[in-house]
Amino acid sequence: MSFLLVVVLCSLAAILNVGGIALFKYEIGRYALEGLLAHILFAIRPLVIVGGVMLLGSAVSMLRALALAPMTTVVPITIGFNFIFTLLLGALFLREHVTFATIGGMVLILGGLLLINVGRST
Repeated sequence: MSFLLVVVLCSLAAILNVGGIALFKYEIGRYALEGLLAHILFAIRPLVIVGGVMLLGSAVSMLRALALAPMTTVVPITIGFNFIFTLLLGALFLREHVTFATIGGMVLILGGLLLINVGRST
């Protein structure tokens, strides 16, 4: 198993996952969802479709990573990257507030990812 390839696949899965959800969040903010017809019309909006394709790509990347490494390696790495990319996309594109505690948590997650790497290579 190439650990670097697994990390790349996990980060790709996280980027696509968070990006797809961010597109959903962006569109929800611009569109009133009241009633079944509104939900159907929402689901066929171009950015919502792109977000859905991104989520599908995320699942494919995750499955490929799971084919190369144990779940106990892939899932923590992907979840860590999900948190980091959520923080970055939320702050940069959705104008969400970031605190020092959140940044500290991100640093701890990165440290945990390094520990997973060290634990797998010994």
